Amino acid sequence: MLRRNVSLVALVLSVILVLSACGGDGKTADVVNSQGGANVTTAEALEYARLISKDMNGTMMVKNDGTVLVDRRSGYSWFDEAKVWTDIVQVSVGYNSAFGLKKDGTVVGAWSLGADNKDLSAFTDIKEISANNRCVYGLKKDGTVVSAGSGALDLSSWANVKQISAGGDSTQIVVGLCNDGTVLVSGYEEVMSAARWTDIVQVSAGRLHVAGVKKDGSVVVAGKSLTESDAGEFDVGTWRNIVYVSADNQTTVGIKKDGTVVSTGRNVVESSSEWTDVVGIDQGANTLMGVTKDGKILHPGTSINWTLSGEVVSEAAE
Repeated sequence: MLRRNVSLVALVLSVILVLSACGGDGKTADVVNSQGGANVTTAEALEYARLISKDMNGTMMVKNDGTVLVDRRSGYSWFDEAKVWTDIVQVSVGYNSAFGLKKDGTVVGAWSLGADNKDLSAFTDIKEISANNRCVYGLKKDGTVVSAGSGALDLSSWANVKQISAGGDSTQIVVGLCNDGTVLVSGYEEVMSAARWTDIVQVSAGRLHVAGVKKDGSVVVAGKSLTESDAGEFDVGTWRNIVYVSADNQTTVGIKKDGTVVSTGRNVVESSSEWTDVVGIDQGANTLMGVTKDGKILHPGTSINWTLSGEVVSEAAE
């Protein structure tokens, strides 16, 4: 395994905060399943997933040396600011912004023209970031959450949070996993039922739905489909041995403990069913990218041929 240089609005104009704090300081365990295989853990999948991020306008990856590779669409030159970042341990790409978490717990940003509320001075002692549209959210080491960007939700009442994920579109979604396995949710009204979940070990926010992995390796979802008849993004009832889940636009993707990938929804990448040794995934702009245990980036349909070491493979990974 390569060395990983990481530590760890139309519908809603008024923010809905379901809960103000998590239910305690207890610790939840990672998913533990009895079957063999690659033996991927939730902690490992979270760690790797933080090294890759994509959205409609660009893709980013953290190299082992803490620098960042960028692949972007023409006309989105603000992405190039990330090419000079150093000491990065996580990247997160939104629709019109991109961010990097530095080793010292501060955050750097690349913003599109017209973005406002770009002050990241409150982002200190950060252990995780998550971007959506023109906003970024930061999880501090003390379990509280800060935010910046156009239309960012105020989550200052949240506490005892161990993982966050931001999604949504014109309507924001932010979901937070609490130390006791319960969940906090803010933003889009249709995902608020996730606040009743328990025994959760990892969460992900998509465009109009959220997903969570339970301690027993099953998956729960909440939200609403973009169309009257759902596209299948909620069809996770038979999933087992899941250690990590990613929600995006009408699609839900999971990593199994054995390093294989399962998907459901409108924008399933068919070739992902053949992937093996996968330890991290990210979705954006209806596409899927993954990273394998040996550091190879999988991104079908693109010319990206990256590895975490910075070496370029001869052909783009399928």
